[in-house]
Amino acid sequence: MVALDKFIEKIGWLSEWSGKGISWVSVILVLTICYDVLMRYLFNAATNWSFTLSYMLGACMFAMGQAFVHRINGHVRIDLLYSKFSPRKKLLLDFIFTLIFFFPVFSLLSWTFWVDFYHAFRIQEKAIHSTWYPLTWPYKLVIAMGLTLLFLQGVARFIQESRILFQRRST
Repeated sequence: MVALDKFIEKIGWLSEWSGKGISWVSVILVLTICYDVLMRYLFNAATNWSFTLSYMLGACMFAMGQAFVHRINGHVRIDLLYSKFSPRKKLLLDFIFTLIFFFPVFSLLSWTFWVDFYHAFRIQEKAIHSTWYPLTWPYKLVIAMGLTLLFLQGVARFIQESRILFQRRST
């Protein structure tokens, strides 16, 4: 049990650290977009790199922030029925849906993005839809890391919820 507690604590710390750290990329993203808008509309000199950098930064923010959002239980739910259930039924639903949907989907997504990163790194893939042809593997690495961290945070949460769900009730 001590090893599991340490695992949960480390994953939680990593999720929180990465989520708060990657949030600062939003400042760079806003500055990049503002610069492009100013150059385009005030000086009639559009940038070649802004769009590509924007989607790369946005994808990295999204991927790395998901584990933090999962840790604080901040994902959007459709609470039409869920909110009416008791805490125990909510835990049971979370347990079932994590087994049926979360684990298969995010293990497959993580694996797929690691393969995609490896391929992009191996061939030194460049973004061909951009005039400055940046390498794609750095942002693909960040996305793969973010999805893996989300999967690990899901495992940590699943362990915590399973403990609560299956603990013996005192009578």
